Amino acid sequence: MLIIRPITQDDLGGLMDLLVHAGHGLTSLPLDEEVLIPRIIQSERSFDYAENDKPGGEQYLFVMEDLFKSKLIGVSGIISK
Repeated sequence: MLIIRPITQDDLGGLMDLLVHAGHGLTSLPLDEEVLIPRIIQSERSFDYAENDKPGGEQYLFVMEDLFKSKLIGVSGIISK
């Protein structure tokens, strides 16, 4: 079963593994923990602002997870405007 859900800091290892195998296709997510950790934290904080009725540039990251394999198989992002 596949699900799409918000990313969490616990997903960092799975995201790094996904990026290693993705090659050059994910140019907006570099294979660099120092860049990824703040992006994940920013996404988590953006969900705290979800009660706002107007978009304010929040950044949301989502992962697709294969629940049977307990493995991340995709990532997507949305920036509100």
